[in-house]
Amino acid sequence: MKFKEYLTKKNILISLLALFLIGLVNNLYRERINPEKSTAYKRAKKKLDPDLYLTYRLTDRILESNQIKRPIRVAVRKGAFCDMNDQACQALQLLPDIDKSTNFDIWARQVVNTMAGSPNAIAYSNSGTLFLNIPLMKDFMGKPTQLACVISHELAHITQNHSEEQQKEQLKYDLEASKQISNRVKQLHDSQTGAYVMAAIFGGMASAYSGDNSSINQVSTQIQFDRLAAQMAAPEIGKIALNYSPVIGKSINETKGLAPEYLKKAFKSIDSYLRDSSLKLLAFSRGHEYEADLLGLKYVAAAGFNPEECIKVASETMPHDQDKIIARLLPEGTNDPGKEDVPIFINKEEEKDISKDKCDKIGLKGKEKLDCIKKDRRARYCDPNYDDCDEFKSTKRRKTEKVPEAVMEMLSTHPSWERRAKAIKLELKNKKLFNNLKRQGKIARENKKMRDWKYDEDSNSVVISGVLKSPKDVGREDTGTTGIDVDKFLD
Repeated sequence: MKFKEYLTKKNILISLLALFLIGLVNNLYRERINPEKSTAYKRAKKKLDPDLYLTYRLTDRILESNQIKRPIRVAVRKGAFCDMNDQACQALQLLPDIDKSTNFDIWARQVVNTMAGSPNAIAYSNSGTLFLNIPLMKDFMGKPTQLACVISHELAHITQNHSEEQQKEQLKYDLEASKQISNRVKQLHDSQTGAYVMAAIFGGMASAYSGDNSSINQVSTQIQFDRLAAQMAAPEIGKIALNYSPVIGKSINETKGLAPEYLKKAFKSIDSYLRDSSLKLLAFSRGHEYEADLLGLKYVAAAGFNPEECIKVASETMPHDQDKIIARLLPEGTNDPGKEDVPIFINKEEEKDISKDKCDKIGLKGKEKLDCIKKDRRARYCDPNYDDCDEFKSTKRRKTEKVPEAVMEMLSTHPSWERRAKAIKLELKNKKLFNNLKRQGKIARENKKMRDWKYDEDSNSVVISGVLKSPKDVGREDTGTTGIDVDKFLD
């Protein structure tokens, strides 16, 4: 009896052990790369340099796990060490490595960037292109998860079409600034003409009473000197206008013909308008960064990486350019409202009538309310540099530095990095969401097909297609960039 019980227990143990081993083998099989996929990746590894291959593999994994269908081009660049306004040098950021004998100047800049350049990544959603620079790759030596965080963040910029949105917003703010500049310049031209007319009238009256034409001659001479000065300033104004977009440049060129004292007033106003336009665009850009932060976390989790690593990347490695530029543009002593703990409304097109709300609170009605709204709107759109706005009567220093309330409000609802970091940590507490993403990503990676890819030797980049193919058919040289075997297709 005891012997039979022993055999029964032994059989049960053997059966349980067998089931465990079968499950373990099955899991290992499911987790390991499909042999055909492995062969396809080896084919890519032979063609690509190590940094580009690393970027390709991580990007491919993220695309596959999140089932992102859009084709993506990835590249690794040395870049070039540039001044902020050097557009020619900025273009060098996109060039592949240049040989020393081909162009020494470009080669030298690229080499300097590998030593002194800041870690960075750039995404262009209109072309679906992602660039990583060498200094960034150095910072992530032995840290593939952190590099995946950067790639996921940049992919979020692409999938959400942020480049196109930024271009539209740039045009919108340029048109706003252009209109403000034109209105201010017209006002100054009218003031200058009025001053000449009044001077001529008073000069004529003085001549009539005294019989001496010296007053009229003085007015005529002053006008001639002003015109000569305006002619001499015109070429410089044209050069300045070329530094801006066509619409801004056109408005700046309208300052031609202004006498020196009026021209000085015009450019002080122009500086103020362009500063406000830049602040609004930077706030809009911070909204994109926040959206890419949160979506990038989801991409990372679905790809099987630890999203907690992304906080370390953003806080310790990546530069926060928007925050730094905003700090420089804001008047001395003005804090960045984006650091304040207020509700976040990212890039919402909600038009709020501040004047109406203000007059409603007072309790005015009918004609009194309409007069209140008109008066308040005139006050808010008053030129803070030179007009007698009630809120700028205290000192001349305040007049030249005040930032409009609407701009400050936009900055406050588009968070700085510190507030975005808090939001990321809060998002990561949603364990259920991220566990679901990991599960969905794992299922997506079980697909036996993989995305086709094509190596572009001239640009040293890889195009990862949105088309799924059998691994044996991907990365073939005889199918062209489109991955199509046209003879097979037509036959």
